[in-house]
Amino acid sequence: MFNIVSPICKLLKLTASVQVFFFSLFYLMVLLFVGTIAQKDMGLYAAQTKFFSSFFMDFYGVPLPSGYSILGLMFVGLAVKTFTEKMKKGELGSFITHLSVLLLFFGGFLTAFTTNEGFMVVEEGASSNYFSDYHQTELAIIQPLDKNTQRVYAFTQDLLNAGGSLTYSEKPSFGSIKVVKFYPNAQIQRYNKEQNFENAHPSFNSYKVTGLPKHKESEMNQSALLLNIEGVQYLLFEDMPFKPKANIGGEKYTLELRQKRTYLPFKIHLNKFEKNNYKGTSEAKSYKSFIELEDENAQRWSHLIEMNEPLRYEDYTLYQSSFIEGTQNATVLAVVQNKGRLFPYIASIVLCIGLLVHLFIRLPKLIRKSSACVLLALLFTGFNINVQALDGSKTLENIANIPVLENGRIKPIDSFARHQLLQFYGKDSLPNMSASAWLVHLILNPEQAYSQKIFTVKNPAVLHMLGFYNLDIPARLSFETLAKAMAKLTPQIESFKQNRNQLSIEESQLLTLHDNIVAYYDLSRSFSFVLPLFVLNESQALVVGLESKKAYNYLDMKPVIYKLEELAQKSPTVENKQLVEKFYKISQDYQSTLLKIVPAQWGETSDWYSPWQTMEQGQGSPKTAAFFNVWGTLSLLYLTGEERLMLPVTDNILTQSMNLSPQSKPSMSVNLNTSLEYAYNQFQPFHWGLVVAVLCFILWMLWQVLPKKLIYMLMAGLLVTMFTLLTSGISMRMLIMQRPPVATLYESILFVSWVVVIFSFIFEYKRRDGIGFFLASALGSVLLFVASRYALDGDTMGNLKAVLNTNFWLATHVVVITIGYGCSLVAGLLAHVYLVQRLRAVPVTVLSKLHKNVLAACLIALFFTTLGTILGGIWADQSWGRFWGWDPKENGAMFICLWLIWVLHGRIAGYLRALYFASLTAAINIVVALAWFGVNLLGVGLHSYGFTQNRSE
Repeated sequence: MFNIVSPICKLLKLTASVQVFFFSLFYLMVLLFVGTIAQKDMGLYAAQTKFFSSFFMDFYGVPLPSGYSILGLMFVGLAVKTFTEKMKKGELGSFITHLSVLLLFFGGFLTAFTTNEGFMVVEEGASSNYFSDYHQTELAIIQPLDKNTQRVYAFTQDLLNAGGSLTYSEKPSFGSIKVVKFYPNAQIQRYNKEQNFENAHPSFNSYKVTGLPKHKESEMNQSALLLNIEGVQYLLFEDMPFKPKANIGGEKYTLELRQKRTYLPFKIHLNKFEKNNYKGTSEAKSYKSFIELEDENAQRWSHLIEMNEPLRYEDYTLYQSSFIEGTQNATVLAVVQNKGRLFPYIASIVLCIGLLVHLFIRLPKLIRKSSACVLLALLFTGFNINVQALDGSKTLENIANIPVLENGRIKPIDSFARHQLLQFYGKDSLPNMSASAWLVHLILNPEQAYSQKIFTVKNPAVLHMLGFYNLDIPARLSFETLAKAMAKLTPQIESFKQNRNQLSIEESQLLTLHDNIVAYYDLSRSFSFVLPLFVLNESQALVVGLESKKAYNYLDMKPVIYKLEELAQKSPTVENKQLVEKFYKISQDYQSTLLKIVPAQWGETSDWYSPWQTMEQGQGSPKTAAFFNVWGTLSLLYLTGEERLMLPVTDNILTQSMNLSPQSKPSMSVNLNTSLEYAYNQFQPFHWGLVVAVLCFILWMLWQVLPKKLIYMLMAGLLVTMFTLLTSGISMRMLIMQRPPVATLYESILFVSWVVVIFSFIFEYKRRDGIGFFLASALGSVLLFVASRYALDGDTMGNLKAVLNTNFWLATHVVVITIGYGCSLVAGLLAHVYLVQRLRAVPVTVLSKLHKNVLAACLIALFFTTLGTILGGIWADQSWGRFWGWDPKENGAMFICLWLIWVLHGRIAGYLRALYFASLTAAINIVVALAWFGVNLLGVGLHSYGFTQNRSE
């Protein structure tokens, strides 16, 4: 008799083998890579469903295992290995880790098959007891029962797709409802005049429907449905302005095509929605909902839902997702019902314990202490350093330190000027002129500044559109030259503004250039009302009672302009007319709004205003009048070249600018921040860090051919200098921004550079063979150079999205995952060193020691990347309602973890020899680049703050 148990046991044992796990893991990485790339063209939901949330997928007609199958196979194999094989000495860490992964798998499968999620929209003062599905629609046939109640019969999208007659056991009459056609996505057009089709409902006669291809993001589809009910044609579509009525079997019903609804055992009442913006912008800094939850027993209690602070009730969780502004504000809450929510939390704690135990069991005794130092140093590092501002001109330094509001952030004029000049010129300084000096020149002597060649155009096609054909590339053009050329293209520019999303690269660049010209002119007119532009002749001075041949400004002329107008009417000379015209031309500068240099003087608003806005919008005060008068004095001295008299005037301007705030305490805080940021701008720690890294690399190459102690000591000094510069720069940014130093892609590159230097320093301290210097200088040079390219995009201290505005998660998840990036890069480059040393046929003992170092670096990298990925999952659960969603950024982090697990398991199990292990570890640098930068180029997913659209274009 055939015994079925034996083959099953053999099959289960096979799933637990190293070979099956090794190749399963490789297949999972391929699936992860292909599925992530596919999200750009297929859309997130479609790609995730095909590659990750299914058992099999169709690959050009061939069924291949997808996410559920491969993860299920690994789950079974891991379970068999964990619970059937006897644990050997030194494998406690592996056992704990495997147990945690089993818990994570189980929780993931439970979540995948039981989770129900959607969104709820509630207006202020209203309530809701259901949430809508993101992807599925339904046909609702609504029967009113009495004045306050109704019965809803819902038919799913799958039934509508199938077509034919609809059936409902309680309602035999519904058999007369036939689905003519269901459109997953459609274009709806209203007829100019209602049609008169035979046997058609007004809904069919009023609108025309045309099928469209499904949008790759299912939320963008607008579904439509053609029905035949008892011989009458009906047309339904989502968000229809009216709900068609129908007689079915002699009873009256209302028809509605809508997103699938799930009803809750409670109600949510929205008492108030609150949105806080960054100063002077419409960008949300945070938003929150003050709600009341009413359960089935009509009991209510209040709760606050905000970003990263959800409401949990029974097995439902409600998250602050978005908002709708209008005459009636509304909140958008994400609703998730997840029975497996606790499993990732439990598994994550067990996994971290297992990895730590495994890490310290596997690390050689020689480097265990240093590795512990690395772990502690990177997890609990603090900064404290003071840097003096460096600038030769005290007069200019005063102006550069004046606070100004730009894009919701108060910064010194120096930062503002650098950002503006970067937009116009492509660099943050001019030859022989700093950004602050350029801005002062533009504001106080605009007519001369208009002839300065300040605009950089790199695209010849843009120059040809402007009518320039024989210019060098890149071309430098002045404002007056460009303004004349741009004036001829006014109709095209207006057309471009209406179709910004459909422009070619050349058209988009031309429109950007036009916007820059407008901004440049706006800046130039910031203080036009205090410039001494009016000089009166004797007859004019006599009429207005002022001195002749003396320079006056717009404010001086404003009280007497009516007299000059009368003079121009009585004596219409060219000189009289030009004087009046000049006055009214300057009066149009009230539209100048860019230089927001004056905080609100009245009311409770936190807005800031430009000088012209201050006067025009009733924000003037005795303080602002005195402030503007001092600027008038400075403009007169500047135009007459009296530089020696400017210092006390600029001292006065800086002092008054700090005292413009109605409250003295905020101005002290602003003063400290702007002074520190100005010092940071002058210090340029990362620029000098790059210089030091390159010098260290050059010395290391010299040391290879001339191994002298002096050169070694110089490299050590440069490494310490590099560490000091990076620590100083990161510390200053933390103090300025009041947040951890890893909130943006640019900041993460700087932080990884710092991590690399720490690792390299410890590595060199243990080995003293120059490899640590090579790691720090090579990786530091590359990373800081890449960072310098990202800095060219503009202000590197910009505002954060509301979901990122949390120091706790920035200081945990983002810090830890970026440490993992740094450790992975060190491991990858160290593997390259091993391969080169192997080619050079160095002694086996040296190779063996280096191989252990590579293995240790991989283990440390795995710890931090896994811990960072887990923390990211917990943050996602707190913010978006799911621990894992196969988002490209999440997949990138997982890709690094899987690659490290793959090579480490292959090596520890003896499946990979040292050479293959080192070769695959060397490739981790490519994996990190793809996960860190590559996924951003896809431009899809919830991690929109990481997109690098300019580079992808």
